[in-house]
Amino acid sequence: MKKYVLQSALFWACIPIMWSFLPTYFDGIQMSSGQIGVLMAINPFVSIIAQPLFGTQTDKASSKNKVYNILMFLTVIGLLLIPMNTNYRYVILIIFIVSIFQAALLPISESITLESLEHIGQSYGPVRMAGTVSYALVAILVGVMMRIDITMIFYVTAVIGVANIVIVALLPTVKGHHDKHNKVSYKVIFEDRMLTIFISLTVIAQIMMSFFMTFFAVYFIAQGGSSSRVGWLFFIAALSEVPFLYFADRIIERFGVKKTLFFSMFIFGVRFVALVFSQSPTWFYFISLLHGMTYIIFAYSLAVYINKTVRRELRTTGQTVLAVASSIGKIFGSLLGGMLIDRLGFQHSMLIASILCFTTLVAYNFILKKASKAYS
Repeated sequence: MKKYVLQSALFWACIPIMWSFLPTYFDGIQMSSGQIGVLMAINPFVSIIAQPLFGTQTDKASSKNKVYNILMFLTVIGLLLIPMNTNYRYVILIIFIVSIFQAALLPISESITLESLEHIGQSYGPVRMAGTVSYALVAILVGVMMRIDITMIFYVTAVIGVANIVIVALLPTVKGHHDKHNKVSYKVIFEDRMLTIFISLTVIAQIMMSFFMTFFAVYFIAQGGSSSRVGWLFFIAALSEVPFLYFADRIIERFGVKKTLFFSMFIFGVRFVALVFSQSPTWFYFISLLHGMTYIIFAYSLAVYINKTVRRELRTTGQTVLAVASSIGKIFGSLLGGMLIDRLGFQHSMLIASILCFTTLVAYNFILKKASKAYS
């Protein structure tokens, strides 16, 4: 159990931290909002192709651990290449290369962890909580170090990535179950109509999440906030996930996946409304507290739902389908967010995003009611 806690802590302190602080780095090297949007859209765009490829191959691999470590090693090398040059075309190229290798790390990590915990009869909540706490602590560290040298984000995450490789190598080997004697079509995943609807809802949630995460720190700095304080925003946001993770299984058991996801989408909308009326950088610290009721609810609820409902031969593929849906949303969130802000400014863009969140709630309530009637 302790090794899985450490694996989660190291993973979430590495790749997610890097992507969270990249917009701040890009802003620091004088990239425009439009350019930042394009750069942040590269990873999810590449992921749409790379994640299914790596996901299906991992389900056939003799060791998911080895696949994970090879991809993490190549990702670390790519990270160290990013700060070598600030030319826009160079940065695009390196981000593209990093995205290829990084794309499947999360679904493979989730598959290894969830399958192993199921085998030993342990809950995912405490393990995922370790990732939240480590993310929060490293966010503060990186925020302070980037004030000294803006490129420190890459060196810190590279060191953590190497440590992550060591820990995953020490974990019990998790084999892929999809072999030539046990073939199952990936189309089986989509036979669960409720899962299909939840995944489509994830696309919209990730549009909102990507828009927020890409430009939240940039907006904070535009309102007079300091780049050295960005780490504190992410620290607060990460720790706000702890209450949900502590009670996650009980919440989902009591209210069900549908109501839990709907509540999360409502908070997405409330958060954008709060940003519309923000008057100073101080507001952003309070707004960060809402993060614990957004991304983590979607990520946890659907990761667990897939692990419980999808056949074991396709579990990595199932997590990959979820990751691809998230990637599609991230593309639109980054690109459209950047274009909206360049044309309309921050406040009007946030208002549009909030309206989309509340409209989604109404639309999906109707869709799920119709689907429930079809089941009965």
